[in-house]
Amino acid sequence: MEVLVVGGGIGGLATGIALRQAGHEVRVLERAAKIAEVGAGLGIWPNGRRALAALGAGDTPGLPVRRLHLRSWRGRLLSEVPLAELKRRYGSELIVMHRADLQGSLLEILGRHTVQLGSEVIGFEPSGSRVHVTLKSGRHCDTDLLVGADGIRSTVRQRLLTDGEPRFSGATCWRSVTRFALEEGTAFNWWGRGGEFGIFPLRDGSVYWFGVQNRPSGEAESARGRKADAMEAFASWPEVIPAVVQATHEGSILRNDLYDRPPVGRWSRGRVTLVGDAAHPMLPNAAQGACQALEDAATLGTSAQSGSIEEGLKMYEARRRHAANAIVSQSHRTARLVGSTNPLIIGLRDLLIAHAPRSVVWRQLESMMQPS
Repeated sequence: MEVLVVGGGIGGLATGIALRQAGHEVRVLERAAKIAEVGAGLGIWPNGRRALAALGAGDTPGLPVRRLHLRSWRGRLLSEVPLAELKRRYGSELIVMHRADLQGSLLEILGRHTVQLGSEVIGFEPSGSRVHVTLKSGRHCDTDLLVGADGIRSTVRQRLLTDGEPRFSGATCWRSVTRFALEEGTAFNWWGRGGEFGIFPLRDGSVYWFGVQNRPSGEAESARGRKADAMEAFASWPEVIPAVVQATHEGSILRNDLYDRPPVGRWSRGRVTLVGDAAHPMLPNAAQGACQALEDAATLGTSAQSGSIEEGLKMYEARRRHAANAIVSQSHRTARLVGSTNPLIIGLRDLLIAHAPRSVVWRQLESMMQPS
């Protein structure tokens, strides 16, 4: 079977590997002129580690995180999540890695020759038992299976589902990687009024940090630069937060408005399907975006090993859609709590976190860690 995967990000590369492992001929179409993953850090939980192992990328370098301190924006400890327990329960730890390291590992396994750069898909249509694909260059190609892995503003999704623009969360996010001394194996997340901040250690002595604050969509950036904006946004938070921003090079700071989409009841039609952010874009509050894309890829690969294409896609959706959509909804609810500016809601939120039984935390993790 011939497969075209649209998008050369983490989800697209992983899907290409999984489908090739299933015995299919794969090409990945990437609209950029070169593979240069922008981004900072990401967390790979046990469910993502299982998917990486299945793809042959289980040794991608990263740093285990054994404790997560959740604190209020005034610095009060609300909860300490003993992440070291993950390995006993689910077979592996939470690993934090640079996004570029993961993409590089996947690209090496897939092979650069499999990725066709400068190939932007602008449309497709069924053509008998094939899918006829149109590229912006005017070139055309046919395939047995088309997989959209082209992100939250997926062209494939728009042609497949015609469900409009993604949903703005009401917040923007600054993020970067910098050298900074942090307690080994410990990550920190502060929740405040209309925002949050996190610092996670990386393996080379640097850290990945992110700051989220309620802002209008498309807000113009200040002439002072992103560092100054982030410093001002979190100036009254615990001193380690402005310190890590101050230690960051201005040019490495990314800023993006945050979007998701409401869960949908199908990702496929005929011989076309979706994976990753094209299928179920989610806010980062469950730290599961990359893991869910990796699970999609691994599951699609095994589902495509027998039977017709249509049967394989039905099996893929049956195994993945409910779990991924549940995390979309969970992340959206959590983002609303984090973004609240109501003092009563904030007080109740922090009180519940501080007194939540440990069993509640593990029950929430359990729903994400189980295999598809």
